[in-house]
Amino acid sequence: MKQSIQHAAWALSLLGALALSPGCSSTANKDAATNPDTGKHPAGWSSPDVHGATAKKLADGFSTCQFCHGTDYSGGIAGTSCFTCHGVNAPHAPAPWRGGARTHRNTEPGNAPVCALCHTNGANSSVLPDPAAPAGTAPGCFNSTLCHATPGHPNGWSDPTQHGVTAEQDFDLCKTCHGQDFMGGSAAITCYQCHNGPGLDHPGPSWVVQNHKTAATNDSVVCQKCHGADYLGGGSHKACKSCHMQDQTKVHMIAWYPDVQTNHRAYAKANGTASCSNVSCHGAALTGVSLSGPSCSTCHTWPFTSGSCGSCHGLPPTGAAAPDRAGRHAVHTALNSSVDCNTCHSGAGSGTALHQNGIADVIANAVYNAQSGAASFNAAANTCSNISCHGGQTTPNWFTGSINVNTQCTSCHASGTAQYNSYHSGHHSTHVGQFACTVCHDTTKLAVHHFTTLNTSALEGPASGTIVTAANYNGTTCNPSAGGLTGCHSSETWR
Repeated sequence: MKQSIQHAAWALSLLGALALSPGCSSTANKDAATNPDTGKHPAGWSSPDVHGATAKKLADGFSTCQFCHGTDYSGGIAGTSCFTCHGVNAPHAPAPWRGGARTHRNTEPGNAPVCALCHTNGANSSVLPDPAAPAGTAPGCFNSTLCHATPGHPNGWSDPTQHGVTAEQDFDLCKTCHGQDFMGGSAAITCYQCHNGPGLDHPGPSWVVQNHKTAATNDSVVCQKCHGADYLGGGSHKACKSCHMQDQTKVHMIAWYPDVQTNHRAYAKANGTASCSNVSCHGAALTGVSLSGPSCSTCHTWPFTSGSCGSCHGLPPTGAAAPDRAGRHAVHTALNSSVDCNTCHSGAGSGTALHQNGIADVIANAVYNAQSGAASFNAAANTCSNISCHGGQTTPNWFTGSINVNTQCTSCHASGTAQYNSYHSGHHSTHVGQFACTVCHDTTKLAVHHFTTLNTSALEGPASGTIVTAANYNGTTCNPSAGGLTGCHSSETWR
């Protein structure tokens, strides 16, 4: 209303001035270099929201602007070019053409002759008609004379990879011509002639397998545009729960649960949980999202002493990809019952900030710190340091390394007193380097206690209980020569 009053006031002012000057249609008025009355706009005219909307109108729009600013809008009798404020050599705002207040979407098609001054046959446009209209065709927005071909889409629009992306960005743009329900609208062409029919406006049956999950994972807002904010159908589409679980908060396939072994668990073990940790699914930290997935800790609780890690990871992991990469899990979990997931992944279970963050968080329980310092993991080399089980020594590579516990004793045991499991009693220093550890220590006897108290710094059984029988050790002296050990001495005191 305010705009109409302003326009009317402008018209009355103009008529008053014309009573003392040549008429609007006279040559003298149109050709005058300046005219203090016909060049004046009503108050507020400098606002694009005022004069832009008026210019787009058919009755008093672009053609009225031409009267003062010239047929090409470069100045005319007003001596003022429209380009001065617009920033482009055209009577419209610069790009972008969609998404803002100055939009191309509500252009009045009746102004096509004005558009033709710059855009005939797609000139000065990234959109080209295909094929071009026959010569002499009156300018129109959707007849291939300007930028758009019949029915208004640019060249190549039939390719789903072109119009599908555009539609996902702005479904409302499609509704401009095809109607609010995509059933035809002013274009009289239904989107469903190529898609699956009302309520299933996705391209082809392959949508469910190839694109559906990807689109939903990347941007559930796109789904909400058709299926409603609550995924119950939006009034014209199917409710998501018709294919998914019992209600809109369960977005997995109906078969996902309770058949967790072949669906839920198998998927996680084969693909990881990266797609689960989505803002539209279970949340970036897997802690749950409103109207979507619950927190994973609802079913997966910490600590994992009862084996619930196995819902996503093997117990022990045996696969080749996250979250079920084998590494040396099996070797460690076979040592004794004190070694579990919490031993090396302390505080990194489901529901914590460290779970499913794209990093294998190796955080050793503090009881496994070596005497030399706190345990640590080198993610680049995949090795551990300062683990009491390994005598504080750097471990072999987690994925490719190995230790033969029957022959490679010094991989975990070092001479001296720096570590809990260091050897330093009696005459070790005179024997080490000349003989292998297994000359004096029987690995069969050692296995009775070896690895039984990994979560303490205590000695695992008496050292004397591991000496080979042939050494004839009595707790004070030994006589390996008498026992038939080649190259060894006769009775000597050990301590």
